[in-house]
Amino acid sequence: MAIKTYLYRASGLTAADIEPLLAVGASPVVGAPLPDALLPITLDESHKEDLDNAMADFGYAFVAEYTGAAPLTSRRDFGVLAADPTSPAPINGDMYYNSTLDMEMRYDGSRSKWLSVEAQRFTFGRNGNTRADQFYRTVNGRVMSSALGWRAGHNGTVVDIQYTRDDADAATFEVLASGGSIGTLASIATNGGDPNFDSDFNANQVLAVKNQAGGNTTSDVVGWIKVKWRA
Repeated sequence: MAIKTYLYRASGLTAADIEPLLAVGASPVVGAPLPDALLPITLDESHKEDLDNAMADFGYAFVAEYTGAAPLTSRRDFGVLAADPTSPAPINGDMYYNSTLDMEMRYDGSRSKWLSVEAQRFTFGRNGNTRADQFYRTVNGRVMSSALGWRAGHNGTVVDIQYTRDDADAATFEVLASGGSIGTLASIATNGGDPNFDSDFNANQVLAVKNQAGGNTTSDVVGWIKVKWRA
């Protein structure tokens, strides 16, 4: 079985459009960047004819066989799969549709994992003071706990946390999954956040946020965490 990568591009291009992409045989020009419109697909070469027919239905035409001579900068669409693809190694921006989660997935190169395009925000805070080692509140002023918060319907990752508060005493926001700490954000300002948060949790765990022990009381906090899902 020979695995190869084939490049496709939207049909309707002229020979002059494609010629700069080709060199010896059907290989891309050495060192030439590949336009974003190119769609690379890797599979067993025995299925190349089936692939050509399928791609033609979506308005794509075969351009060249990729040999590694030129940088592969185009995002890849791995199609519809029940689990995260691993071969060829995904790069930042690659995508596929997860039929188990019923969600579009995109490879996050900064976190080295597949995450859903869909994202959800969950709020936390309190109109008043929250002491150190005390949970913040959520819907209708309910105090969160290890068992009371936002139940995770799937495996996921907290990718962002943001807040505002009325005081600037040193304190730390702590994100927990069923009582276990999965991430923290130190705070010495009236507002802040971390868009590079990277804290995994599992399906059926309960997410909550507290004022971590050892810090100061926080006042009038309004915050949220952003979650993306994993297969």
